Amino acid sequence: MKKNFVLSAVAIVMATALVFTACGGKKDGESSGSAKAAKSSDKANPATDFGYDLTADGQGILIKKYTGGPGKVVIPATIEDIPVVEIGDEAFNGETTTTNLMAAVITGNVFDAESKSTENEKAGITSITIPNSVKKIGSEAFANTAITSIVIPDSVTELGFTWLGYSNIFDGCKLLAEIRLSDNIETLPRLGDLSALKKINLPKNLKRIGSIALGDCGELSEIVIPETLTAVEFVNIKQDFFTGEISYKSEQDNAAFAGCSKLPIKTRQTIQGWGYTSSF
Repeated sequence: MKKNFVLSAVAIVMATALVFTACGGKKDGESSGSAKAAKSSDKANPATDFGYDLTADGQGILIKKYTGGPGKVVIPATIEDIPVVEIGDEAFNGETTTTNLMAAVITGNVFDAESKSTENEKAGITSITIPNSVKKIGSEAFANTAITSIVIPDSVTELGFTWLGYSNIFDGCKLLAEIRLSDNIETLPRLGDLSALKKINLPKNLKRIGSIALGDCGELSEIVIPETLTAVEFVNIKQDFFTGEISYKSEQDNAAFAGCSKLPIKTRQTIQGWGYTSSF
């Protein structure tokens, strides 16, 4: 009798354990599913979200245009098993400019051509992840998007220029508060209208800073300066309109940090020690 009672009790305990295990398994399954979903959200966008082509040397992929929707964007490291090495001019630009050339044709005056800017879906891009395969980023590549922070990987060694000598890579990014630049960028051109920028680093291998590179960044309060960076040249950057050749000319009145009134005194002293003579 006692033996049967013990066996019955054991059976009840085992049954109860099975029930809890089954329930626990379901919860684990749900948890795993959620984790998987979260991880999948970090997966690279499909190749169909991009207009692309081979680079000039035929060795890599050039992202010419983003054709996907708003939200988070993860650029793939490879497309068709070829590394993505370059992001082209205005590839993610969230603004579309149309020009009325008819007025110019009728009047014979090119200054009569009217331009109209409209926002497209790319204006709703909230984050962009750049793979370590990318070596060059073109001018205005991420302009007019809703990104709040961005990391430019150390694989990037070159930023494209407009013919004025600006990059304007982040022009119109009104929410962009933090930028981590590649340590292998040697020339820092104007990055754009960065009214919300609060923090940025200067690359370890930086050699030149262009005119108004960070000008009018009124909220900029932190510049991370590596200990190895002890000198830079303040220059005027120009790109030849016809040949595309870039030239650097030393400029005494360089206003790279004009309007950066929130920079700490020690940061200003370091920059002035490099020969910067304009205001903050």
